[in-house]
Amino acid sequence: MNWRAGQNPFRRFPAVTLLLALLACAPLFWRSQQLTVQPDARVLLEGDQRNLAAFEKVQTILNQHTVVVISMAGGNLFSQRCFDDLRELCNHLSTLPGLLDVKSLTHSVKPVRQGFSFEMVKFVPEGPLPEEEIQRIRQYCLAHPLVRNVMVSADGKHLLITATFQRALDSIGEKRRLREDVEAALKAFEPRGYRFQTIAMPFAEVEVYDTLKRDLMRVCAGALATSLLMLWLSFRSWRIIALILLNLAITQAGVAGLAQSLGISVTIYTAIAFPLLGGMHLALMAHLFTAFQQALPESAGVDAAMDEMLRRVFKSCAFATFISIIGELSLLLCAVNQVQRFGLIGALGIAWVFVWTFGPGLALHKLAWAGTLRRHIEPYRSSPHPPFGQGEGSMASDKPAPSPTNEAMAVTYRRRHTALPSHSQGGVPSGVSQPQFARLAEWVVARRRWILGLGVIALLFALLGAGFIRTDIRVSEFLDQSSPTRQALAEMNAVYGGVNIVQIELDTGRTNGVNDLTFLRWLDGVSRFALDQPGVSGAYSYAQLLAMMNQIWEQERAGSLRLPDSAFTVGLFAGALRARNYPFLTALVDAEGRRAFLVVRSQDMPSGQYLDVVERIVAHAEASRPAGVTVTAQEGLHSILEADRRILRAQAQTAVLTLGAIALVLAVLWRSVWLALLAVMVNVIPIGLVLGAAGLADVPLNSVTVMLAAIVLSIAVDDAVHFLTHWRDEMRTTGDASQAVANTLRVKGPPIVSTSLVLIGVFAPFALFSFPPLRHFGVLAAVAFAAATVSVLTLLPAAVAGIKPRRN
Repeated sequence: MNWRAGQNPFRRFPAVTLLLALLACAPLFWRSQQLTVQPDARVLLEGDQRNLAAFEKVQTILNQHTVVVISMAGGNLFSQRCFDDLRELCNHLSTLPGLLDVKSLTHSVKPVRQGFSFEMVKFVPEGPLPEEEIQRIRQYCLAHPLVRNVMVSADGKHLLITATFQRALDSIGEKRRLREDVEAALKAFEPRGYRFQTIAMPFAEVEVYDTLKRDLMRVCAGALATSLLMLWLSFRSWRIIALILLNLAITQAGVAGLAQSLGISVTIYTAIAFPLLGGMHLALMAHLFTAFQQALPESAGVDAAMDEMLRRVFKSCAFATFISIIGELSLLLCAVNQVQRFGLIGALGIAWVFVWTFGPGLALHKLAWAGTLRRHIEPYRSSPHPPFGQGEGSMASDKPAPSPTNEAMAVTYRRRHTALPSHSQGGVPSGVSQPQFARLAEWVVARRRWILGLGVIALLFALLGAGFIRTDIRVSEFLDQSSPTRQALAEMNAVYGGVNIVQIELDTGRTNGVNDLTFLRWLDGVSRFALDQPGVSGAYSYAQLLAMMNQIWEQERAGSLRLPDSAFTVGLFAGALRARNYPFLTALVDAEGRRAFLVVRSQDMPSGQYLDVVERIVAHAEASRPAGVTVTAQEGLHSILEADRRILRAQAQTAVLTLGAIALVLAVLWRSVWLALLAVMVNVIPIGLVLGAAGLADVPLNSVTVMLAAIVLSIAVDDAVHFLTHWRDEMRTTGDASQAVANTLRVKGPPIVSTSLVLIGVFAPFALFSFPPLRHFGVLAAVAFAAATVSVLTLLPAAVAGIKPRRN
């Protein structure tokens, strides 16, 4: 592409083209104001397919109504005083707007035998109860498998209240009002010595919304402050910093507009995209403006400086942008829908940033510097020997000056052999000093064998570090320890036998087949086997319902909690359950009586351990199933419980795809497989070491941090691309690999350090996030960028310093 001022409309007519570009992008900027934070429960659960499946099952059973689960603790819960308080509380909840039903010991019923039929009576009758009756109720609740850990905790110290609402909850304000109504009702009973923990999806969404909104403001403010500091240390020019911030504001608004146009809201996943793209844009502009500062003193004007700037950075920036887009697109392979959305907006955002920077951004750049350099350029035009390279550490002080009769040779001389002083003499402060990079080049070349040896050792440790990576995708790990929702989940898990629920389908192959005694005895045996597994607190099945009906029929005689002995009795009980529309029935058997469902409840545990438990249950059911019965774990195992394995596969796929695509693209662009592999390898080493260290530090991979390798690799490799692209050009000119390394470090060292500092400054404030996965992502990314910078500035020059030039 020819970037000369006479042929580029953005540089020839900067004011007009910039205005037209802003007008064309106006709809995009307008849509950016409509971008919203989406705290939908499904988004939060998408990283943990186990809990997502349970949530969807509950929503189906409840016909999309909202359920608030309240755990009540304090005092002697099985007492007349507690029963009266519980009844009063439930009656108070019943007065809340939109409440459909409330269930508790005082507001639930159970079947009892009345002659040859059944009647539904309350668990706890109204009025004063004798102590013997209270103890009988307590014993029944703690012994019955469909009551223990469902309405009462196994230790008898916690009671559950479930309130079902039908309210319009389309906005975050309506969800907040529901939470305030329930909290106000519960707060009135706290002075009586009771403690409450509440779980509801709308409540969790309000918490996520408020926390994410607050965190984004803190993180963006922190990233902006650290970035400003890094930019000042790099450029020492408020004009450049103001120009960078203006470009950044425009592209960020464009990214927000793109997200809104694609229907992508701000979630716990996509929130990373905005600071990420901002950091990448800052890195791109750091390369651009560093090259401009270096070119300005040796150029005859703004257009000449911009020509030289683009000659130095455009090709490498284009390569780097293309590679970053590939890294983002690789995330489309991930099984988590929100990660795919992140990859899509990331790829489009990177393309938008590049187009703006090298399109309307050039017009903005031209306008910012037009008419400001004449007083700085004229003194150098009138002097036959411009005093470049006379500062401290100059590499050209001992070289003869070029003939003033050949300006082209003079420009080439100054470009190749002059080290700019720490602050440009043309009045444009640079903030970057090159002598230390000259010394770094000498140090690397002198010790290249030792550096390469350390690189090989680091590669081995990086490969070994992969064995320490662990995954943990439990939804509770997405929330901070201080989160009310996480604390409530922890209590529910510890007190009520666990929050993990999986459903296994058992198909008899015929209508009403679930009432066959052979099938029921087999189902009862599978349920008992499931209960014997470690960590399993409950196994609910249709056989248990019929056993409960048999116990009621025999008036709770000892040993009566078992399956009926005759098919007639089974049919009688089944008809009674359907006639009374018993609440558990639809969760355990379908309407045709063809399929039964075994619902297994367990403690919250790592997915690998959970998979082992469920696989043993399925294997036992398969081995002992009656003829004609099929066991299907599609909802329970293959599509839900393999979430952890899918995360690992997605991590491997995205990393391998990114590596392969980057290596292939660079090999084609550079026509060198060796250089392509080298560019990838010098970044794989630090990222592998960081991931291994994360495993040792017990930082898990989940559906957020799983993006780390692909994203960091696609960004970190940009520095290697810039270095090697410039090094190849220097090799063609000098024919000396060591001299090419020195010249490349002099030109590319400052922007590489500047961009790395900016990226670290953008990601380090992620430590302010309240969500552990976002904290881990930011901290690990910042450390990886720092390590990758060291690798690019030492290992990469050491590797190419010994390459001999090709002979034509």
